[in-house]
Amino acid sequence: MKYPPRHIYKFPRIGGEAQREYAEKIKSMLPGEDIVTNQEVEVIQVKMDPRARFDAYIEYLDNKVTLGLMTSVLRLFTKPGFTEASAKEANRLQDNLISAIQRNVKRIVEHEIYDPLLESHGLDPSKNPVRFNWGVPEKPRIELDDINRFYATPPHVEPALSRDEVRRMLRSLGFPIMAEERRVGGHESRPRVIEAQNSIIVQFIKPGEVDLESVKDLVLDSEKGVRLTLTDNSGSSRIAAITFDKGKWPRWSRKSVEKWLDENLQLIEEKICNRGRGMEVAE
Repeated sequence: MKYPPRHIYKFPRIGGEAQREYAEKIKSMLPGEDIVTNQEVEVIQVKMDPRARFDAYIEYLDNKVTLGLMTSVLRLFTKPGFTEASAKEANRLQDNLISAIQRNVKRIVEHEIYDPLLESHGLDPSKNPVRFNWGVPEKPRIELDDINRFYATPPHVEPALSRDEVRRMLRSLGFPIMAEERRVGGHESRPRVIEAQNSIIVQFIKPGEVDLESVKDLVLDSEKGVRLTLTDNSGSSRIAAITFDKGKWPRWSRKSVEKWLDENLQLIEEKICNRGRGMEVAE
């Protein structure tokens, strides 16, 4: 579609009512029509430079989109020239906007959801206030008093923490506590870790001491390829070895195996090995 040309009609010698009359006639002219007059007139054509680009218009629309979305983060990623100070200021303004929205949502949730729910259960919201708080839940900071309170319980009360859990917490607090050697068969010994190409084997009993007729395998984790080898000794089950299949879980390494043992070995001994002893006593 061709853009119709624009003109400015300048009458230097007339004014007042005659000027308004010419203005009305010019406004009612159709494209392609001309005006005929005996007055002195200067016609100026309004032209657009064909070399002009549309960058200014595109930037104007882009700014409108950014203002409509009410976010400055897009500018930080797409437009160069942002300094650290300007980026911090943009984020500060964005945080103010987010905080205002959060306060509004908080009021609506508390007054239109929580209060009617409390009243439906016969509770007074003013005496039993329930608040909606934004933010990431913070982990509690563990102190020595907390560990002692959960572990040092009376004799008739089972502690909430085990001895190994207490030792791990103390190590995480910076206490120089060495890792305990595990008990196997009632004697202190360190399991032997054998790294093969496709698996890692943790050996608790020497192969010469294993009764091959009593050996049985138990799959602990089929997805990660963890297999437990048990042997019977005088009617009780003992852990002979634990195999970690790298083919099913390539992330197995000496470090990850040791971590797995720290987290699961005690539970395995209590659930599987001690169960065998309990059945023997019951008989």
